Amino acid sequence: MEHFEVNGFEQLLINFANERLQQLFINEAVTRVQAEFKFEGVASDDAAFKDNLEVLELIDGKVSILTLLNSQSVSNTQPDDSRLMRELHNAFGEGKHAAFSVPLTTAASQFTICHFAADVTYTVGTAEGAEGFVSKNKDSLLPKLPLLLRGSGSAFLAHLFPEPAGGWGAPQARPPVAQQFRASVASLTQTLEGTVQHFVRCIKPNETKAGFLFEPQTVRVQLVSCSVQAAAEVSRAG
Repeated sequence: MEHFEVNGFEQLLINFANERLQQLFINEAVTRVQAEFKFEGVASDDAAFKDNLEVLELIDGKVSILTLLNSQSVSNTQPDDSRLMRELHNAFGEGKHAAFSVPLTTAASQFTICHFAADVTYTVGTAEGAEGFVSKNKDSLLPKLPLLLRGSGSAFLAHLFPEPAGGWGAPQARPPVAQQFRASVASLTQTLEGTVQHFVRCIKPNETKAGFLFEPQTVRVQLVSCSVQAAAEVSRAG
C-alpha cells in the first residue's frame, strides 16, 4: 500500500491494484479454504477478516471514483479537478459511502479512502500549472509527437505509434489512463486466478526503518489488516 505525505493519481491506481490483489489473497487463503472445510464436514470456526469488496466498489464499481474520473477525462472541456471533487462529494460524501471521507480543512481538493491496510488521503487539486487527476488521466500528447516518434530510427519505438486509420491528420482518441489501467489489472487477476497461487507478504518490523528493531503492535496491525492472521487461523482450524 502506497501512503506518502502527498498522494496523487499514481498512488490511487497503485493502491487500486493492491486492493485487487488483496481480494485475490482473501478468496484463495481464507474464503476458499473455509468453503472446502464446510464441504468436507470439517468443524471450524469462521475466522474474522476485513473484506475489501466495499472499497473496490468505491474505486471501481458501476458508479465509482474511476468511472467519474474517466467521464471527466473523455470530455472536450478543459481539465477541471474542482468539478471532479464536486461529483465525488455528491456521489460518496456526507456518509453516503463508509469507505469515503473528506478532510474538514481541505475538502475542496482532497478525499480519503479507508483501504484494507490504512486510510490514505489523496490530493486531487494541484498547485497552479501542475497536472491534477483529470489532466494526468487524459494523458494528452502534443499533436505532432506521435508522428515524430513514428519516424524514429528505433524499430521498437516506431512500432509503439502505428499510423491511425484516419491518417495523421485525424483527431487522436486515446482512452483514459485509468481505463487502460483497469483493463490491465483485470487481465492480471484473471491470469493469476488460473494459476496455483502462492503468496509472500512483506511485513515492516517498525515504522522508522531501523535495523534490529521489532515493534509487536506495528507488526500485529499489518498481520490483521492484510488478513494474514485470518489465513493462519483458518489453516490451524483445519
